[in-house]
Amino acid sequence: MAKRYKYKLSVLRDLGWTIWDPIGLIDERAHCEDEYDAYLLQIISKLSIDVPHSLIVDYLVDIEQNYIGMGSNSSIRRRAQELLDAIIEYQTTLVE
Repeated sequence: MAKRYKYKLSVLRDLGWTIWDPIGLIDERAHCEDEYDAYLLQIISKLSIDVPHSLIVDYLVDIEQNYIGMGSNSSIRRRAQELLDAIIEYQTTLVE
């Protein structure tokens, strides 16, 4: 059965913007607060059905490289892993 936690979108957004932000829009955040919501919610969905963490990192890398079109860089996998780790850490504070 899928795990159901009550996440705060504001917390997920803070993590996404401060750790990941593949487009580099942090200075414009007030105008596009929901820019990464779909990706953050996909991470939550994948975690809830126990998708392997390596595949979630691959998902974020693919989004940044191919869907958003930012290409490859040396920090892409590290930032994806850091975002996932932060979301998992946040998840430990939540009640099912």
